[in-house]
Amino acid sequence: MTRIDVVQAGFGLIGGTVARQIHENHGRWLSEFDLDVRITGIATRSGFVASDPNGIEADRVQQLLMHRQESGTLSGSAPAPDLANVILMDAAAGTGTAGLADAVLRASGAVVYSNKAPLSQATTRSKALWDGARS
Repeated sequence: MTRIDVVQAGFGLIGGTVARQIHENHGRWLSEFDLDVRITGIATRSGFVASDPNGIEADRVQQLLMHRQESGTLSGSAPAPDLANVILMDAAAGTGTAGLADAVLRASGAVVYSNKAPLSQATTRSKALWDGARS
């Protein structure tokens, strides 16, 4: 079995849907592909709102989604998960997650963007992200 740890950046419509789909497909991916995909961290522009090295439970993800829908925001002070070898799924808006992406790449992780702003905007961080992705 191969374990894949995912950190979800951005928890609006796209990020929330990604998190739900990971939980909904967990059993199938495990039985059909021998992949144990877990969400180990959820981050918003205010920092990490949830983290668990064993994977954030589906009920907790649902609570966060409901709170986000009702209040329009999420905030928290959860510790950052171990970023070594994680896949960062970035669905946040803007360039606020560039630092997290840089940290993931430096920890031998990978970054998947649906948010293209950190790579497309002329910032000092975009060059570092491109350089990190090439290494």
